[in-house]
Amino acid sequence: MVPAARRSSVSTASLPVSERLAYWEHYNASALVGLTCQTFAEEGLVARETNLDLDRFRVADIAGNAHVIERPQRLVRSHPKSSAFVSLLTDGEGYFHQGHQWLRMGAGDVIVYDTDRPYLFGFGPATATRSTSRRRSSCAATGWARRRPALGDCGERCASWSSRQPPARPSKRQTRCSRQ
Repeated sequence: MVPAARRSSVSTASLPVSERLAYWEHYNASALVGLTCQTFAEEGLVARETNLDLDRFRVADIAGNAHVIERPQRLVRSHPKSSAFVSLLTDGEGYFHQGHQWLRMGAGDVIVYDTDRPYLFGFGPATATRSTSRRRSSCAATGWARRRPALGDCGERCASWSSRQPPARPSKRQTRCSRQ
């Protein structure tokens, strides 16, 4: 029998500006992944998130104004996730940093990364993402593993990016597919 999906939603729009970041961080620590959040927007963080928990994986639909999330080493230790994330930037632009990689992203770009390593994800104004997380143990069971983030766009030109076994040393083309 397939377990029923669990759905939760949150928005910071109705909260006082001074409470939005702490509320967002607390919600995400329990619903998605432990992180910190910052914004320079005068109106504070204005974001919404809907999560669908399907037991073996989760889907998160997130939209908001310009902000940065970080998963520093202390949160990797205190809020272990041990999952791989696949995030599609559906609107706007952003950047991702993990290890020695800095990757710029635009609408239509997809990034795959591990949550057991610190990362920083920045989002421009009016950005939206759809993310799926899957336990790393189930990824390993299917033969897929990734120790460094990979970025591609949703077009057919990135078919090699989506392969289950990436090359040991990906070329620039395999870590950042250009749109044409």
